[in-house]
Amino acid sequence: MNNFRLFLTRKPKNFNLLVGITSVLILNFFLCFSFHLSNWFRISADLLILIPFLIASAYMITARKFFLYFFISGIFILAIFRFLTKLLYDLFQLPFRYSELFLINELRYLLDKSLSSFEIVLLISLVFLILLSLFYFIKLLTQYASQAFSISIKKTASGILFGFVLISFTQLAIITVKKEDTPFHLTRGPIAVDLTIFIKDSINFWVNKDQIIKNLTSENDLLLDKRYNLSLLNRSNLIIIFIESYGALLVEDPNLSTAYENLLSQVQLKLEKQSFSMITGFSAAPQNSGLSHLSFSTGTKIYDQASARIAVGLDLTTLNQRFDHLGYLALSVMPGVDQGHSEMESFFAFKEKIRFSDFSYPKDSVGWAAIPDQYALEWVGRKVNLKEISPYIAEIVLSSSHSPFGIVPTYIDNGDFELKDYHSVIPSKNASLGILSHLDSTPEKYIISIKYSMSSAFDFIEKYLSPEDLIIVIGDHQPRVMRTKSNLVPVHIISGKKNLLIPFKKLGFHGEFSSLKAKQHISHEDFAEFLLESYSSF
Repeated sequence: MNNFRLFLTRKPKNFNLLVGITSVLILNFFLCFSFHLSNWFRISADLLILIPFLIASAYMITARKFFLYFFISGIFILAIFRFLTKLLYDLFQLPFRYSELFLINELRYLLDKSLSSFEIVLLISLVFLILLSLFYFIKLLTQYASQAFSISIKKTASGILFGFVLISFTQLAIITVKKEDTPFHLTRGPIAVDLTIFIKDSINFWVNKDQIIKNLTSENDLLLDKRYNLSLLNRSNLIIIFIESYGALLVEDPNLSTAYENLLSQVQLKLEKQSFSMITGFSAAPQNSGLSHLSFSTGTKIYDQASARIAVGLDLTTLNQRFDHLGYLALSVMPGVDQGHSEMESFFAFKEKIRFSDFSYPKDSVGWAAIPDQYALEWVGRKVNLKEISPYIAEIVLSSSHSPFGIVPTYIDNGDFELKDYHSVIPSKNASLGILSHLDSTPEKYIISIKYSMSSAFDFIEKYLSPEDLIIVIGDHQPRVMRTKSNLVPVHIISGKKNLLIPFKKLGFHGEFSSLKAKQHISHEDFAEFLLESYSSF
């Protein structure tokens, strides 16, 4: 300690001033955790909390340096919390709350799908080294600052005050030069408050767990009404096709709306030639695929990971089970499921399942999906004799339109290929996609992915489904890596039986795509009860 103090005293007269300024700038960077200058130079209110503790620690350091290490650990934890908050927002468009801890499995899945085994090991090692370096850097900085306070509180405090002024004027200059609409703010709100909310959320969850279970059970009981008989369907098949990341952003973003309107118009013309009619509306959806499927199938509002974890452990009735009880065969087609998901498989309890291994696909495709949407649907259309299993309810989940957008195979018109040769006529997948590729999204790339999945879905409908069927093409959630303020997704109701479209027309669904506006007509959690009630006679 004495040697360190001696080292500092030999520095130039203004060294303490420099330490104060540097401490504020670096601490503010950790607490803001933004490489965008206008955010970095916006003072974090946590500094107003941490600086007094830094001063106190300088005069309370014992031989074991308990207070110093306590302070270092506090800064480190807040810096990591800020990083996780930013990561979750960039990847999933979600704030960092307690329930989102359950997204860790999804993050692991993201790593498995995006990187090779070697890259994953390299990434984990790199993260560990960065965290270790970060901790020791904060330790060194704190030691310098605390010792500077001990030697000259006046000069060090002056340096800190100058650091605050430097940040404020720099931000003001950036806003003035760039002429940004964002007004000048002295602080950006303390992370300490966010951390407190995080802890409060976790406590509230466990305290209210019984109430969450009660609400889920109560909402799900609406599916058990014995009066549901589906007589108005008249044994028509129900086919539900989920398209990954198919969001109302296509209507909300002017850069996408024209191309999307043209796409829907083309689709409608092709469907009409096959005696199908189509109307479109919008549904409010959760923020990720798992929550979307759970809400849709159980008729319960499941918008966070913690509630989803509870729901899967309950004996809830699903839409496909209800149809099964009324004489329909329940079929699930999920070509993207390439590993065991026993808990979810058991929960949904489909009587017939088609998974990755059933397709005998020879190798990986381009992009995220284990099997390209076009191949998967052509396989189902050619290999599964759907007419023999009628009536049935089928849930088909497509995943080629998952981010990173724009990385999809070339669409083969009219499905003119042999299944066994398909893999040889499309580009092979790269060794890895890369984590950063998921963040590199543009409207142009997004529409490429959506066109591919929609072309696959609607060609499948035209070629292999009957106008007697009731078909629902629906998005599972908005594209999370692109900025959007709504949670709406498009829903297309398709059938040659116009009487089957009437319930949705009453909700405001229509076929005039030129006047299509993104507004909520229904929610994912309302679909199950709505279908059972609308197509039953009481």
